[in-house]
Amino acid sequence: MNLRVLEAPPTQVHVALDGRLDTAGVDAIEVKFNAAVVARRKDAVVDLSALEFLSSMGVRMLLLAAKALERTGQRMVLVARGPVISTALQHSAIDELIPVAQDLDQARAILAGGRP
Repeated sequence: MNLRVLEAPPTQVHVALDGRLDTAGVDAIEVKFNAAVVARRKDAVVDLSALEFLSSMGVRMLLLAAKALERTGQRMVLVARGPVISTALQHSAIDELIPVAQDLDQARAILAGGRP
C-alpha cells in the first residue's frame, strides 16, 4: 500500500493511494494518511483511482478522516475512476457521505462549491 502527497492549491491537500486498502493496507498507511490529510486541516482530495481493492477497513479509515475534517470545517472528496472502486464505494454507501468525483478537476470543483 502506497500513499503519495501530491501538489495542490494552498487551501487543499491532495493524496493518492495505490495498492490494496484492506486490513494490512490500512495498518500500513493509516498514521501517515491521518498526518497527511487530517492533521493539515485543509480540504482534501483523496485519489483512489490506483486502488486494486477497498475493504470495509479502508472505508472506515476514509469515513473517520472525513468526519475529523468535518469537525474542523473542512471537507473531503474522493476520486474514483475505475469500476471496481466505484462499485465498492456505492455498495458501502460511502458515496452518500463523502462526495465522489470522476477526476481531479471535478473534485476541485466540488470543493469550490460546485455539484458532483
